[in-house]
Amino acid sequence: GWGDEHWAMSISVMSIGAMTVTIAPAQAQTPAQTQTLFLAYPPASHQTTADRIFLIGTAAPGGSVTVNGQTIDRSPSGHFAPTFALQLGENQFTLRRGNEELQLTVTRVSAEPVVPQGLAFAAGSLEPRVNWARQVGERVCFGRSPSPGPGFRAARISAAAAHRGECQR
Repeated sequence: GWGDEHWAMSISVMSIGAMTVTIAPAQAQTPAQTQTLFLAYPPASHQTTADRIFLIGTAAPGGSVTVNGQTIDRSPSGHFAPTFALQLGENQFTLRRGNEELQLTVTRVSAEPVVPQGLAFAAGSLEPRVNWARQVGERVCFGRSPSPGPGFRAARISAAAAHRGECQR
């Protein structure tokens, strides 16, 4: 019946010579379906280098929504977009509205490259980055990307390929 259901209408407008308007009932929604807590952003298992994150979502108007036990502000329509500070590593968020609960993990990764310790190269810092073969006498270029910190510079070495026995150690 009409009393317990909310009806949505979809309007389709087409213009070919004369305008045609079609109105058709959409799927009926019960009150329980309209009260669903929904998080639009961030997606599950989100990773970022940012030090803060927006939690963007909606829930039916009225009542309160909490994030990790803290009540958040919402628009009259029930939408929300609070920001939260992120620590390096995994950050857990629990959103609640009534008996509904959503759990989310946002991982903050460092924007700084990992500095190798001792006599080592940072991952991905050597060139070429793929295996390849060259003919004897053909020029071969090797490189190293700069590492973070003072005194580090990029390096390039060019040499001719030789037979294994021709290399001096």
